[in-house]
Amino acid sequence: MGVFDFFFRSSNRNQSADDNKNDTRDNTMNDVVFTEEFSTEIADQGFDVSNMPAYNSYIDNGIRVTEASYPVMTLTYNGLLAKNGAQEISAVVGYGNNLKWEDIETFTMQKVDDQTFEASIPIKRSGNINVVFKDSTDNWDNNSGMNYSFSNHFYQGSH
Repeated sequence: MGVFDFFFRSSNRNQSADDNKNDTRDNTMNDVVFTEEFSTEIADQGFDVSNMPAYNSYIDNGIRVTEASYPVMTLTYNGLLAKNGAQEISAVVGYGNNLKWEDIETFTMQKVDDQTFEASIPIKRSGNINVVFKDSTDNWDNNSGMNYSFSNHFYQGSH
């Protein structure tokens, strides 16, 4: 019995281990009927994403990259610290592996309204851009210990 065979077995899950040794591959997947064929015409058309909003996996946490063009990205923050009344917030930024940051710098964010802060962060090198936020009383928003990590598609230095 192969590693993935249990995914493709029939609904009879009560067979003994000895029965499993004698099983031939279940033909459950052969019953799948495909109603459409792959069309190169559709695949060659491309997909226009120019009017779609940028994917932002941290938007529910109040973190957005509102602009990103070399050599600067603009971070907007209205997350946990801002919602709890912080008057000053800093973005701590590092590059590379999320577990071993390099070239760490702290940027003071500007308050743009009651619960929103913004900072222009220079993109200084290649590698992931990792960010956490802290307020003036040393409270941190670090995404529950996972940090906020962005793929760096912006750096245009030598590769």
